Amino acid sequence: GIFAQYANFGWSPSADDPEVTDRPLLDRWILSRLCAVESVVDDELQRFDATAAARALMDFVSEDVANWYVRLSRARFYEVDGADNRAAFATLHEVLLVVSRLLAPFAPFVSDWIHRALAGESVHLADFTRPDADTRDAALEAAMAEVRALANLGRAAREEAGIKVRQPLARLVCVAGSAEPALLDGLVPLLVTELNVKAVE
Repeated sequence: GIFAQYANFGWSPSADDPEVTDRPLLDRWILSRLCAVESVVDDELQRFDATAAARALMDFVSEDVANWYVRLSRARFYEVDGADNRAAFATLHEVLLVVSRLLAPFAPFVSDWIHRALAGESVHLADFTRPDADTRDAALEAAMAEVRALANLGRAAREEAGIKVRQPLARLVCVAGSAEPALLDGLVPLLVTELNVKAVE
């Protein structure tokens, strides 16, 4: 729904969209996760385990796309002119396009409607998986997993202390795991926003 609503501002795929390597870490992360779920769904269906394939796809859409990527990117969808805005639209467009293809064996009609709206052709005429989709970034996925775990712990600590998220706090002091420090540094702004703190140490 959010893509259709905000794409009405005038975005459509074009050469003006930044290359994946030039997009923010959040975009590169969700595209890496997209590659992962694409591989899992394909592998599970090759093994005739439709339940595991559908569960992996649903978890991805619910947890990674809706509850993390779209929620943290919401402000990026209010404009279409900036490189950051175009990166967000291009990224979400690709995610929805691939998800509609992966969804086609389970929900042939709604997936076809989504795919036609995004690509102008039937999902059932498209390749199920992308041949050149091996663009996973394991280090980035690990770093984001650390950030998401810290966000969950931070929300739990706030709840235990009775301090709502809308009340800003001066700082968060935490211990990260084994993720690459440079990647963690680049993801700290997400943690600042998510937990409404002014600084993270």
